[in-house]
Amino acid sequence: MITILGFFVSRAFVSIGSILLVAAAFYQFGIRATLKRYWAVAFNRIALLLLLVSAVSVLWSDNINAWQQDTVTKLSFLVLPLGFAVGGLSKMKVLKRVIYAVNIFAFITVVHSLIVYLGDVESGHAAYMLHTTRYGDHIRFSFLLSLTVIFNLYLLFEKGRLLVRTEQGMLLFLSVLFFAYLHLLSARTGLLCAYTGIGTLLLVKAWQRKRVWALAVVAAGLLVPVLAVQLSPRLADKVVFMQHEITRVKDQSAAVQYNYSDNNRILSYEAAWDNIKEHYWLGVGTGDLRDRMAATYREKFPAIPEEGILRVPHMQVLSSAMAIGIPAGLICIVGLIIAPLLLSYRHRLYIRINMLMMLLYFMVDAHLEIQFGILIFLFFTLLWMISDGNEVEDTGSNV
Repeated sequence: MITILGFFVSRAFVSIGSILLVAAAFYQFGIRATLKRYWAVAFNRIALLLLLVSAVSVLWSDNINAWQQDTVTKLSFLVLPLGFAVGGLSKMKVLKRVIYAVNIFAFITVVHSLIVYLGDVESGHAAYMLHTTRYGDHIRFSFLLSLTVIFNLYLLFEKGRLLVRTEQGMLLFLSVLFFAYLHLLSARTGLLCAYTGIGTLLLVKAWQRKRVWALAVVAAGLLVPVLAVQLSPRLADKVVFMQHEITRVKDQSAAVQYNYSDNNRILSYEAAWDNIKEHYWLGVGTGDLRDRMAATYREKFPAIPEEGILRVPHMQVLSSAMAIGIPAGLICIVGLIIAPLLLSYRHRLYIRINMLMMLLYFMVDAHLEIQFGILIFLFFTLLWMISDGNEVEDTGSNV
């Protein structure tokens, strides 16, 4: 629970919670048995590889302070998988508590955000982002809400018979609230992942029941966005702005492009690729990633002011390839996506949807270069692997 609280309040709680998880695993199974359970899962080994390669890049990084910060951030790739080796997390009672805790903290954050917004609607309407978590990371918060809704639907569809009516009603209410709030928040990445994940799940479930229901889901998927644009002025403005961005794609002036978030992302791809071509085997080093990006921006796009420079490529594969090289970057990122899919699951659809949503996010952001992004990725992926997958001790490696 302390780890979950860290998503919304302070990252210090994440560190404390992770340490307690590891301590609980060591206490329950002993150090040797816990390490054996940890090492038996390929996902954990790949996560550890990413941490180790990033750490070794100190040998060719000039900015040691930045390298230290990055290494501390990526320690979660070791600590959280170790903590999730606790066998009790796979029990339904414990799983419900974990998911309910995420829902409660998310609900409090959403309600607070709505109160702030309704207190000054005009300012909220004009603001680039609404108040969300303490760190103001509205894009990743929207992604967290999307992943939470998938877990809620999992409980409703697959574990509904174990839930009382009050629990079912609560999960349904929170799922609808979070999905509706995403349209007010208007973070396009979160909405894309939500529609992809939730839409895929509902479509498959409807198809399995009656094919005519699948048609209804498709119709709803086309109608709901149209209604949302009509009902949410913030979302309507985002759509208009996105259309304007598209019209300016052909503008060759970097001074114009950096003012548009999507177009500036494309510039970050160009800057990253220039560095990758020069350092394709080992990368520039995790410590120099941000410095090299800034230097390339200044050289390649001199008209862009300092505040317009993107210091991390907004695509995870490019970010990893630039930091640790193409071979290690591809092995780690592709491995982190594929490894969870190779385990045995009772309901394989959900882990596939989870990894599809993660992949989508990786394509538009450097999700694993920021602590909040790493925590979201590890927490939800590991929770699916343990809660719906077979126990490691029952299946062996399975990978």
